[in-house]
Amino acid sequence: MGLLTIKFTVMKKGMKVFLSIVITLVIVISLAFAYLGYLPVIGGIFGWDKPKDLGITYSEEDLNIAIEKSGAEYAVLDASTPDESSIQFEGTHETTTSWSSAELSALLNDRPWKHWPVNGVQMRINDDNTVEMTGIVNRERLRGYCTGIGVPSEVIDRLYLMPSETPFYLHATGSLSDNKISTLDFLSVEMGRYSVPTGLLLSVKDNQLLENSYAEDINSELSKYSGKKGYLVDFINEKLAWVSGFFANSAEFSEGSLNFEGSIPDTEQTVR
Repeated sequence: MGLLTIKFTVMKKGMKVFLSIVITLVIVISLAFAYLGYLPVIGGIFGWDKPKDLGITYSEEDLNIAIEKSGAEYAVLDASTPDESSIQFEGTHETTTSWSSAELSALLNDRPWKHWPVNGVQMRINDDNTVEMTGIVNRERLRGYCTGIGVPSEVIDRLYLMPSETPFYLHATGSLSDNKISTLDFLSVEMGRYSVPTGLLLSVKDNQLLENSYAEDINSELSKYSGKKGYLVDFINEKLAWVSGFFANSAEFSEGSLNFEGSIPDTEQTVR
């Protein structure tokens, strides 16, 4: 189904893994958008270097509640740990809970991992069960992040094409079932306040651009091509299985919350 998760591994365990799907999306789109020759200087002139405001605010209490719901703990790895091992997981426990928009936003902005590549994140779950997310992707942290979660080196080598910091906007729907993507569709995607060309989103598997790359209606354009989501879905499912101790029986956005049932690691260890 589509791209992703733009920052891939876990948020405070279980649901962080689910949200990593979104981060993965941001990462792949960032690379594709770089091919358009996006210039951060121009973006700054027009205010495009700032993420959209979705009106989501959170407090320290929201963060503490969200962490308590996860039932997980953080631990610190030695600073000399190589990037490919800079995030690790131990143990597992069953969890059935839900997180609000404020709680999710708090967790996405409070990641104790030196390579966590997004900041200034707001995540809003709408009444129609779609999700909107905004924030900024940091290029340098993204390199370590991609290495840590096993992104192919061919992708990592392209990161130099990105601006040092890029705002993003995502409007999507998604769910997990049996620890795999059940649904994933994108209503709108922007990098630096530009709509991302559909053809670039579809070029991930074979590194070729499709002719109709500036389609205005992303959903209708995506529907014209077969097999376009297979590569990304396979990759995301592989990363879900990669997180030791995590298994999502189900995860979906509904009634203003991310509802999760399954197992998540007891401890997440990261290099700070």
